[in-house]
Amino acid sequence: MKEGIKNIIGALGAVAIGAAVISWVILVFFVHCENPICRIIDAYTYRVKSLEEYSEYIKGADLHATHRARVLTFSCDDLRDQLVNLLHGAALEEEGFGKPGVAQEEVIRLNLIGARSDGHTLHLMSMRITSQKELENWSAKAHAWLEDEAKGKGEGTALVVRLFDAVTFHAGDKEQTVPLPSKFKCGR
Repeated sequence: MKEGIKNIIGALGAVAIGAAVISWVILVFFVHCENPICRIIDAYTYRVKSLEEYSEYIKGADLHATHRARVLTFSCDDLRDQLVNLLHGAALEEEGFGKPGVAQEEVIRLNLIGARSDGHTLHLMSMRITSQKELENWSAKAHAWLEDEAKGKGEGTALVVRLFDAVTFHAGDKEQTVPLPSKFKCGR
């Protein structure tokens, strides 16, 4: 009788150890653990949330080593929103509408100046451009710059190329869309 109980306890112990090993394997290889305590078992996942850090990553920063993370994940929607806000503010500033007020609210409401996004498409608006020819020149210059960025030849960090599938340039009632091919899209 005592032998039978010892055998049962031994079997239960073996099952518990096996379950613990299987749980560890699942945790390490299949589940993303964003709690820093997961570094102990080499299962830590670091989420890149800031545009500045994403830019550094694109430039070659080793965020795996910096954060001692097995896996990196990216908050692509948040990164897109941050880039749009940055571009929007820069466009308003460049056009002389950097200070909040009625004039700024009106040009934003009418989509005359600035930047916005619609899913994976970036929209850039300018009221300075009035003709179709100027719009085509603007989009052609931007397209050439973005192609260099996509090929790694540009001086920037390829944020637009990596975060968006297309850019639509708006000038009054005219618009032109430029596709942004890249094999390194955020989140894909």
